[in-house]
Amino acid sequence: MEVLVTYDVSTDTAAGRRRLRRVAKVCEAHGQRVQKSVFECIVNSMEFEQLMHRLQIEIDVGEDSLRVYRLREPRMQYLQVIGRKPQFDIHDPLDMVQANLTVLRLLEAYTVKLDRASREPCLSAVVCADL
Repeated sequence: MEVLVTYDVSTDTAAGRRRLRRVAKVCEAHGQRVQKSVFECIVNSMEFEQLMHRLQIEIDVGEDSLRVYRLREPRMQYLQVIGRKPQFDIHDPLDMVQANLTVLRLLEAYTVKLDRASREPCLSAVVCADL
């Protein structure tokens, strides 16, 4: 099933800012961020129950708001996007492959290889493992 998770977490306190990060981490584990506090998730019934349980643990029901909507399928028939779109579509396997390749290219760009002569620190576990 496809669900849309939206939340508004009070960030007036350090505890609120911590809750905001934790709620985002829970949502990131199950879906894709499409706006700052909005995630599209594809879950089965067990994953949905786990998602809801973990979110209920993280929020403060007295200060925060959490809304979860089940999306009608097929999603594309009922969805209109205006403006910036997500980097990749979680429904398209080729987009997921492209997203993974993009991440790998970024990692390679920021990798510092071990210079055997100067013994500079290696920032890439993969490169270090190869040495």
